[in-house]
Amino acid sequence: MIYLLLILSMLMSVGKALSCKKIGVVSSDFKSLMSTNSGVFIVAALCVFASLIGDLNSILNISHYSLMLSLVFAGVMVFTQATQSVAMAKGSSSSTVLIYSCGFLIPVVWSSFVYSEPISIAQYIGMAILLASLYLIVSPDKKVGFSLVWFVFALLAMTGSGVTAIIQKVHQHSDFAKELRAFLMYTFVFCSAMSFLLSKIPTGKKTQSVKSSKRFTISVVSGLFVGLLNIFNLMLAGKIPAVILFPVYNIGGMILTGVAGAIIFKEKNTPKQIWGFVIGCVAIAVIGLL
Repeated sequence: MIYLLLILSMLMSVGKALSCKKIGVVSSDFKSLMSTNSGVFIVAALCVFASLIGDLNSILNISHYSLMLSLVFAGVMVFTQATQSVAMAKGSSSSTVLIYSCGFLIPVVWSSFVYSEPISIAQYIGMAILLASLYLIVSPDKKVGFSLVWFVFALLAMTGSGVTAIIQKVHQHSDFAKELRAFLMYTFVFCSAMSFLLSKIPTGKKTQSVKSSKRFTISVVSGLFVGLLNIFNLMLAGKIPAVILFPVYNIGGMILTGVAGAIIFKEKNTPKQIWGFVIGCVAIAVIGLL
Protein backbone atom coordinates (compact mmCIF):
# COMPACT_ATOMS: atom_id res chain seq x y z
CA MET A 1 0.00 0.00 0.00
CA ILE A 2 2.83 2.40 0.89
CA TYR A 3 4.61 1.83 -2.42
CA LEU A 4 1.33 2.35 -4.27
CA LEU A 5 1.08 5.73 -2.53
CA LEU A 6 4.65 6.49 -3.61
CA ILE A 7 3.77 5.78 -7.24
CA LEU A 8 0.59 7.87 -6.96
CA SER A 9 2.56 10.72 -5.37
CA MET A 10 5.09 10.61 -8.20
CA LEU A 11 2.30 10.68 -10.80
CA MET A 12 0.66 13.63 -9.01
CA SER A 13 4.02 15.43 -9.16
CA VAL A 14 4.18 14.86 -12.92
CA GLY A 15 0.57 15.98 -13.32
CA LYS A 16 1.23 19.14 -11.28
CA ALA A 17 4.24 20.06 -13.44
CA LEU A 18 2.43 19.49 -16.73
CA SER A 19 -0.73 21.27 -15.57
CA CYS A 20 1.48 24.23 -14.58
CA LYS A 21 2.76 24.26 -18.14
CA LYS A 22 -0.79 24.21 -19.48
CA ILE A 23 -1.77 27.11 -17.21
CA GLY A 24 1.22 29.10 -18.44
CA VAL A 25 0.39 28.34 -22.08
CA VAL A 26 -3.30 29.33 -21.92
CA SER A 27 -2.79 32.38 -19.66
CA SER A 28 -2.27 35.36 -21.93
CA ASP A 29 -1.33 37.75 -19.12
CA PHE A 30 -0.73 38.14 -15.39
CA LYS A 31 -4.41 38.64 -14.52
CA SER A 32 -5.59 35.47 -16.26
CA LEU A 33 -2.70 33.52 -14.71
CA MET A 34 -3.68 34.65 -11.21
CA SER A 35 -7.36 34.04 -11.85
CA THR A 36 -6.70 30.46 -12.93
CA ASN A 37 -4.36 29.85 -10.00
CA SER A 38 -7.02 31.11 -7.61
CA GLY A 39 -9.21 28.24 -8.75
CA VAL A 40 -6.31 25.79 -8.52
CA PHE A 41 -5.63 26.65 -4.88
CA ILE A 42 -9.26 26.53 -3.74
CA VAL A 43 -9.60 23.02 -5.21
CA ALA A 44 -6.35 22.03 -3.44
CA ALA A 45 -7.75 23.45 -0.19
CA LEU A 46 -10.92 21.40 -0.60
CA CYS A 47 -8.83 18.25 -1.11
CA VAL A 48 -6.95 18.82 2.15
CA PHE A 49 -10.22 19.76 3.91
CA ALA A 50 -11.74 16.44 2.78
CA SER A 51 -8.81 14.63 4.41
CA LEU A 52 -9.63 16.45 7.68
CA ILE A 53 -13.33 15.57 7.83
CA GLY A 54 -12.73 13.26 10.78
CA ASP A 55 -10.70 15.91 12.62
CA LEU A 56 -12.49 19.23 12.15
CA ASN A 57 -11.28 20.46 15.55
CA SER A 58 -7.77 20.79 14.09
CA ILE A 59 -9.13 23.38 11.65
CA LEU A 60 -11.04 25.36 14.27
CA ASN A 61 -8.35 25.20 16.95
CA ILE A 62 -5.26 25.91 14.88
CA SER A 63 -2.65 27.98 16.71
CA HIS A 64 -1.88 31.60 15.84
CA TYR A 65 1.67 30.50 15.02
CA SER A 66 0.55 28.05 12.33
CA LEU A 67 -2.06 30.48 11.01
CA MET A 68 0.40 33.37 10.61
CA LEU A 69 3.10 31.12 9.13
CA SER A 70 0.57 29.73 6.65
CA LEU A 71 -0.04 33.31 5.47
CA VAL A 72 3.69 33.74 4.77
CA PHE A 73 3.82 30.29 3.20
CA ALA A 74 0.91 31.21 0.94
CA GLY A 75 2.69 34.30 -0.39
CA VAL A 76 5.75 32.25 -1.33
CA MET A 77 3.61 29.49 -2.84
CA VAL A 78 1.66 31.92 -5.04
CA PHE A 79 4.97 33.33 -6.28
CA THR A 80 6.36 29.83 -6.93
CA GLN A 81 3.27 28.58 -8.74
CA ALA A 82 3.17 31.64 -11.02
CA THR A 83 6.87 31.58 -11.92
CA GLN A 84 6.83 27.82 -12.47
CA SER A 85 3.84 28.14 -14.83
CA VAL A 86 5.61 30.80 -16.89
CA ALA A 87 8.88 28.85 -16.94
CA MET A 88 7.13 25.63 -18.00
CA ALA A 89 5.35 27.51 -20.79
CA LYS A 90 8.55 29.16 -22.05
CA GLY A 91 10.87 26.14 -21.96
CA SER A 92 10.98 22.34 -22.10
CA SER A 93 9.40 20.38 -19.27
CA SER A 94 12.48 18.28 -18.51
CA SER A 95 14.88 21.24 -18.28
CA THR A 96 12.47 23.34 -16.22
CA VAL A 97 11.67 20.54 -13.79
CA LEU A 98 15.37 19.79 -13.27
CA ILE A 99 16.11 23.44 -12.43
CA TYR A 100 12.98 23.63 -10.25
CA SER A 101 14.10 20.48 -8.40
CA CYS A 102 17.43 22.12 -7.60
CA GLY A 103 15.48 24.23 -5.11
CA PHE A 104 16.06 21.48 -2.53
CA LEU A 105 19.67 22.69 -2.28
CA ILE A 106 18.46 25.87 -0.59
CA PRO A 107 17.01 24.16 2.51
CA VAL A 108 20.00 21.76 2.56
CA VAL A 109 22.44 24.67 2.87
CA TRP A 110 20.10 26.63 5.17
CA SER A 111 19.67 23.66 7.51
CA SER A 112 23.42 23.18 7.74
CA PHE A 113 23.70 26.68 9.22
CA VAL A 114 20.51 26.84 11.31
CA TYR A 115 20.12 23.23 12.50
CA SER A 116 23.78 22.19 12.12
CA GLU A 117 22.82 19.40 9.75
CA PRO A 118 26.05 18.13 8.13
CA ILE A 119 26.74 18.17 4.38
CA SER A 120 28.95 15.30 3.24
CA ILE A 121 31.85 15.50 0.79
CA ALA A 122 29.81 13.39 -1.64
CA GLN A 123 26.98 15.94 -1.48
CA TYR A 124 29.40 18.77 -2.29
CA ILE A 125 30.60 16.74 -5.28
CA GLY A 126 26.98 16.15 -6.28
CA MET A 127 26.33 19.90 -6.18
CA ALA A 128 29.32 20.52 -8.46
CA ILE A 129 28.04 17.88 -10.90
CA LEU A 130 24.62 19.49 -10.77
CA LEU A 131 26.07 22.87 -11.76
CA ALA A 132 27.79 21.17 -14.72
CA SER A 133 24.47 19.63 -15.79
CA LEU A 134 22.75 23.01 -15.58
CA TYR A 135 25.44 24.51 -17.82
CA LEU A 136 24.72 21.87 -20.46
CA ILE A 137 20.99 22.62 -20.25
CA VAL A 138 21.13 26.41 -20.37
CA SER A 139 24.24 27.05 -22.49
CA PRO A 140 23.22 28.63 -25.81
CA ASP A 141 22.88 26.34 -28.82
CA LYS A 142 23.31 27.90 -32.25
CA LYS A 143 20.50 25.81 -33.73
CA VAL A 144 17.99 26.25 -30.91
CA GLY A 145 18.96 29.47 -29.18
CA PHE A 146 18.55 30.43 -25.55
CA SER A 147 15.57 31.98 -23.79
CA LEU A 148 16.70 34.33 -21.04
CA VAL A 149 13.07 34.84 -19.94
CA TRP A 150 12.65 31.09 -19.44
CA PHE A 151 15.89 30.81 -17.48
CA VAL A 152 15.06 33.73 -15.18
CA PHE A 153 11.59 32.37 -14.39
CA ALA A 154 12.99 28.86 -13.88
CA LEU A 155 15.49 30.26 -11.35
CA LEU A 156 12.74 32.23 -9.61
CA ALA A 157 10.58 29.10 -9.38
CA MET A 158 13.57 27.16 -8.05
CA THR A 159 14.14 29.82 -5.37
CA GLY A 160 10.46 29.78 -4.41
CA SER A 161 10.56 25.99 -4.17
CA GLY A 162 13.55 26.16 -1.83
CA VAL A 163 11.96 28.82 0.39
CA THR A 164 8.71 26.82 0.69
CA ALA A 165 10.76 23.85 1.87
CA ILE A 166 12.44 26.04 4.49
CA ILE A 167 9.08 27.31 5.78
CA GLN A 168 7.77 23.74 6.06
CA LYS A 169 10.93 22.75 7.92
CA VAL A 170 10.52 25.70 10.32
CA HIS A 171 6.94 24.64 11.03
CA GLN A 172 7.94 21.02 11.60
CA HIS A 173 10.65 22.10 14.06
CA SER A 174 8.12 24.13 16.05
CA ASP A 175 5.83 23.05 18.90
CA PHE A 176 2.93 23.01 16.43
CA ALA A 177 4.24 20.34 14.01
CA LYS A 178 1.12 18.20 14.52
CA GLU A 179 -0.99 20.94 12.91
CA LEU A 180 0.64 20.35 9.51
CA ARG A 181 -2.52 19.26 7.66
CA ALA A 182 -4.60 22.20 8.90
CA PHE A 183 -1.58 24.43 8.22
CA LEU A 184 -1.61 23.29 4.57
CA MET A 185 -5.37 23.79 4.23
CA TYR A 186 -5.20 27.38 5.46
CA THR A 187 -2.17 27.96 3.22
CA PHE A 188 -4.17 26.96 0.14
CA VAL A 189 -7.12 29.12 1.22
CA PHE A 190 -4.81 32.12 1.60
CA CYS A 191 -3.17 31.26 -1.75
CA SER A 192 -6.56 31.32 -3.47
CA ALA A 193 -7.51 34.65 -1.86
CA MET A 194 -4.15 36.24 -2.76
CA SER A 195 -4.33 35.02 -6.35
CA PHE A 196 -7.89 36.32 -6.68
CA LEU A 197 -6.93 39.77 -5.37
CA LEU A 198 -3.89 39.91 -7.67
CA SER A 199 -6.11 39.02 -10.64
CA LYS A 200 -8.15 42.16 -9.93
CA ILE A 201 -5.21 44.58 -10.08
CA PRO A 202 -5.69 46.88 -13.09
CA THR A 203 -2.77 46.58 -15.52
CA GLY A 204 -3.93 48.97 -18.23
CA LYS A 205 -3.69 46.19 -20.80
CA LYS A 206 -6.57 44.54 -22.57
CA THR A 207 -7.02 41.03 -21.21
CA GLN A 208 -7.42 38.21 -23.69
CA SER A 209 -10.23 36.17 -22.25
CA VAL A 210 -10.06 32.40 -21.87
CA LYS A 211 -13.31 30.43 -21.98
CA SER A 212 -14.63 30.06 -18.43
CA SER A 213 -15.30 26.34 -19.00
CA LYS A 214 -11.69 25.78 -20.09
CA ARG A 215 -10.32 27.75 -17.13
CA PHE A 216 -12.60 25.82 -14.76
CA THR A 217 -11.40 22.48 -16.12
CA ILE A 218 -7.73 23.44 -15.86
CA SER A 219 -8.21 24.77 -12.33
CA VAL A 220 -9.98 21.63 -11.12
CA VAL A 221 -7.48 19.22 -12.69
CA SER A 222 -4.42 21.15 -11.53
CA GLY A 223 -5.93 21.73 -8.08
CA LEU A 224 -6.54 18.01 -7.66
CA PHE A 225 -2.92 17.30 -8.56
CA VAL A 226 -1.65 19.90 -6.08
CA GLY A 227 -3.99 18.84 -3.25
CA LEU A 228 -3.53 15.10 -3.66
CA LEU A 229 0.24 15.48 -4.01
CA ASN A 230 0.42 17.16 -0.60
CA ILE A 231 -1.91 14.62 1.01
CA PHE A 232 0.03 11.65 -0.36
CA ASN A 233 3.34 13.18 0.74
CA LEU A 234 1.95 13.65 4.26
CA MET A 235 0.90 9.99 4.31
CA LEU A 236 4.35 8.92 3.10
CA ALA A 237 6.32 11.06 5.56
CA GLY A 238 8.72 8.87 7.53
CA LYS A 239 7.26 5.59 6.23
CA ILE A 240 9.72 4.84 3.41
CA PRO A 241 13.52 4.79 3.72
CA ALA A 242 15.19 7.78 2.06
CA VAL A 243 17.31 5.42 -0.06
CA ILE A 244 14.09 4.35 -1.82
CA LEU A 245 11.93 7.47 -1.52
CA PHE A 246 14.43 9.99 -2.87
CA PRO A 247 15.42 8.41 -6.22
CA VAL A 248 11.97 7.02 -7.03
CA TYR A 249 10.03 10.19 -6.25
CA ASN A 250 12.41 12.91 -7.43
CA ILE A 251 14.30 11.31 -10.30
CA GLY A 252 11.43 9.10 -11.45
CA GLY A 253 9.13 12.12 -11.43
CA MET A 254 11.58 14.22 -13.45
CA ILE A 255 12.08 11.52 -16.08
CA LEU A 256 8.34 10.91 -16.44
CA THR A 257 7.71 14.66 -16.71
CA GLY A 258 10.30 14.95 -19.48
CA VAL A 259 8.82 12.00 -21.38
CA ALA A 260 5.23 13.22 -20.92
CA GLY A 261 6.22 16.75 -22.01
CA ALA A 262 7.77 15.37 -25.19
CA ILE A 263 4.65 13.33 -25.97
CA ILE A 264 1.92 15.80 -24.97
CA PHE A 265 3.53 19.12 -25.90
CA LYS A 266 5.80 17.79 -28.72
CA GLU A 267 8.88 19.20 -27.00
CA LYS A 268 12.31 18.64 -28.49
CA ASN A 269 15.57 18.76 -26.59
CA THR A 270 19.07 19.02 -28.02
CA PRO A 271 21.53 16.16 -27.32
CA LYS A 272 23.40 18.55 -25.01
CA GLN A 273 20.24 19.20 -22.98
CA ILE A 274 19.44 15.49 -22.77
CA TRP A 275 22.93 14.78 -21.44
CA GLY A 276 22.53 17.65 -18.99
CA PHE A 277 19.25 16.17 -17.78
CA VAL A 278 20.78 12.68 -17.33
CA ILE A 279 23.82 14.07 -15.48
CA GLY A 280 21.49 16.19 -13.33
CA CYS A 281 19.50 13.11 -12.30
CA VAL A 282 22.74 11.37 -11.30
CA ALA A 283 23.84 14.45 -9.32
CA ILE A 284 20.54 14.64 -7.46
CA ALA A 285 20.81 10.92 -6.61
CA VAL A 286 24.32 11.48 -5.23
CA ILE A 287 23.18 14.45 -3.11
CA GLY A 288 20.14 12.64 -1.77
CA LEU A 289 21.66 9.25 -1.05
CA LEU A 290 25.26 9.89 0.07
